Amino acid sequence: MTATATSALPPTTVRAAVRPSPNRSAGTPPGATRTPTVLRATGALVGVLAVLGALAVGITSAGRTAAVDRLADSTAAVTSATGDADAAFAKADAAANALALPTGRDAAELRYLQALATGVNELERASRLTRLGEPAEAPIRRALRSVGPYGAEVARVSDAATAGTPDRAASARAGAIMTNLIRANTARVGALQDDATRRDASALRRSRWPSLALALLPLVALLVVLVLAQLLLARRFRRLVNVPLLLATLVVVGVAGRTVQLHQRQTDRLDAAVSGPYTAAQRLTNTRVLAYEVEGRRTAGGGAVGAADDAALTATVNDAALAATAHGAALTQALSGYVHPAAVGADASQPGSPASRFNVLDAELLTARSDAQMEFTATIDAARAGQRTTTWLAPVLLAVAAGLAWLGLQRRLAEYR
Repeated sequence: MTATATSALPPTTVRAAVRPSPNRSAGTPPGATRTPTVLRATGALVGVLAVLGALAVGITSAGRTAAVDRLADSTAAVTSATGDADAAFAKADAAANALALPTGRDAAELRYLQALATGVNELERASRLTRLGEPAEAPIRRALRSVGPYGAEVARVSDAATAGTPDRAASARAGAIMTNLIRANTARVGALQDDATRRDASALRRSRWPSLALALLPLVALLVVLVLAQLLLARRFRRLVNVPLLLATLVVVGVAGRTVQLHQRQTDRLDAAVSGPYTAAQRLTNTRVLAYEVEGRRTAGGGAVGAADDAALTATVNDAALAATAHGAALTQALSGYVHPAAVGADASQPGSPASRFNVLDAELLTARSDAQMEFTATIDAARAGQRTTTWLAPVLLAVAAGLAWLGLQRRLAEYR
């Protein structure tokens, strides 16, 4: 009965009943029918993770580079400008003391005008660069507003000295304006900016690990997917290695490793820049300011450096010499020539007049500070090196990795067509 019913069926019906599935070959196991779907899903997942990885690496690299730029080109730059302004104002005040004397006033007037102009220019530069807003801008405005009244009092002192009738009251008013309004506000801005510089550096150091985690999370996920895809293809297709997938994996590993290296190097170089040359430049600036204060009192007091000034200046210069080791010996020798000229003697390197000996000390301090600032800039450049390139190179490499993965998967999908 069964044989009769079967033979009664049309030939086309019999062939349709036994035709194999188009998605399966005779030797393909039943579970392999899902393989094309898995491969397509894997390719889509690789593409999504590559895009997420490119965004994460690009955003974190650009963000950290921008933060380093702000620290170096704005926050620390304003600290440097206010330090230069404070030193210039201290120099102007020392020259103003010389304007009250009956001799040497022409040279003192030139130094006074140049130093006052430098101080104003540096404060205006600080006002343009600062990102701290009103807390920094308000003291700068107060200091700049006080320059005019200070100049008027110094003019009275100079005119009185020319007439042979010293105006001590005008001299006292000029000194009070310089100390309490101009230099006090300048120092306040410098302290704010120095604190902001160190806080910004600390924030960058603390954000290293969260930033790395954000950048590496999609990359690690992408690596896991690529490795699992490699294992899947090895098991389903009896091939040990899929070369495009292997190359894609190596590219992602390279991007992840480079990202870790750049974050670590940036943090280390930034720490070195702030703790080393930046701190040295600050100490040297403070030393120059104190040196001008001492020089102003020496000029007003008739040429002698007092014991208190001697001790304070010696301690400050020695501290600066420790920070700027390359200039330590020269700074110590210049200090001795200024404070203890009899012990050093007058020769070509230590001229006889107090003013010339002070100029030697100031020149050494200025040279050491300039070198410290150059070292700071070089270290910051090293901290920034590679980050801007990574911002655009990482997305390109991850796109290449996604393309290689797609190629490797397409070769296997072609076997199902």
